[in-house]
Amino acid sequence: MARRLLVDGQLVTLDILDTGGDDDFRHMLEGYARDYEAFILVYAVDDHPSFESLDREFAAPIRAAREARTREDPDHMLPVVLVANKCDLRASVSPYDGQQLAARLDNAPFIQASAKQNRQVDDIFAHACRQALKQRPLRQG
Repeated sequence: MARRLLVDGQLVTLDILDTGGDDDFRHMLEGYARDYEAFILVYAVDDHPSFESLDREFAAPIRAAREARTREDPDHMLPVVLVANKCDLRASVSPYDGQQLAARLDNAPFIQASAKQNRQVDDIFAHACRQALKQRPLRQG
């Protein structure tokens, strides 16, 4: 899925891979980590198993992918943004738990959002883009 976004005066085209929690994504990380510019990890605050799965199944492979990228290019750390989605609903996952997971992800930014209410959605992508652009100049074309 492609999306265009204006970030700090620059028009950026994002190519978004939405895994929807697909377990096969963990295996993709091993071979293709160098192809990604940023990770946005999302869990639902009203679904504690989604938080646990993200922590258990995806956090470690993403840390490994970031470490592999850093070994290849020490000046390029893959940005990660952690998102607590559905903040308009009653939460079974506290913001504190989200902040703790963000800390385990090398102090990733932590954003509370609501896709349904379109709250913070553009900010999530803009934040990931800003971090990625700090690491790598904007590609032309």
